[in-house]
Amino acid sequence: MTLSAFRRSERPLDKLQGSMSLWRFLLLLLNDNNFCPRYIKWLDQREGVFKLMDTKGVAKLWGMQKNIPDMNYDTMSRSLRYYYKRGILTKVRGQMKVYKFQDPVKFTSLKETQDCHIRIEESAI
Repeated sequence: MTLSAFRRSERPLDKLQGSMSLWRFLLLLLNDNNFCPRYIKWLDQREGVFKLMDTKGVAKLWGMQKNIPDMNYDTMSRSLRYYYKRGILTKVRGQMKVYKFQDPVKFTSLKETQDCHIRIEESAI
């Protein structure tokens, strides 16, 4: 699915209206065949290792979710780095755009994300 194909999605809003965290958003993308593997894909789901395949596209989708039309990967990656300190994500050394959930059992559980949904606004495309 391309970014231009995201016309007014049927996906309901996150229950907290845009307060979804980036790590949950990435999990949703990883577990949605419309986005995985084109934008993001699991390298080792059991270990929580994933790769951003299209950094520009993922940043654009994140910007749509947060209603920040000028979101880019540089800005989004600052949030990813913040998760290093919080024990949520780590960068996989020696591999570009590859990250790992530090507690894969906790963070890769679909139960953690079942109440969250991706919001795509027509005006953000």
